[in-house]
Amino acid sequence: MESYGNFAEDGFEALKPHDWPTFVRDKFFDFSPSVKEVLSADLYEKSIRHFEEQIKALPAPEPPAIIHMDFRPGNILVNNDYVVGIIDFESSRSAATKMDFTKINRDIFKKYPNTKEAYIEGYETIRPIIDLDRILPFYAFYDAFNSIGWSYNRGLEKHKGFFEENLVILKSFIEK
Repeated sequence: MESYGNFAEDGFEALKPHDWPTFVRDKFFDFSPSVKEVLSADLYEKSIRHFEEQIKALPAPEPPAIIHMDFRPGNILVNNDYVVGIIDFESSRSAATKMDFTKINRDIFKKYPNTKEAYIEGYETIRPIIDLDRILPFYAFYDAFNSIGWSYNRGLEKHKGFFEENLVILKSFIEK
């Protein structure tokens, strides 16, 4: 892809400016008011500071590629030992590939550590792997923060388990 952006009904909408860190920052601060509603003031302020410190340490983003944005076990169809399909592309966009590793890291690598090596081996048959050890801590924190906001926006009672799971993840980064 030539640009980061979103797919809309009337075509592709490129990010303006063509700047991945700005997109990440904007999404973080889009969820920020919702997150502020459910975190203690102290945890919220520490989260904001953590974000500001960590985003500066990220490597330059790789060129844009089509990514799923919700690549997790619930959207991967399996029959026996084979992936037979991937569903739920409503959030797909042209973005930095690191975003698709975030949910795989949370939902698979962290729960089943022996899967990471096999996943990377398969991934590298298509393209070189990015420096996961360098970027995943930031994006795991980022995803947890945004998922807390998402849970609040969609209804905490209905999404209580997801909210609590992400609160634990968020605190693990802040309380280090």
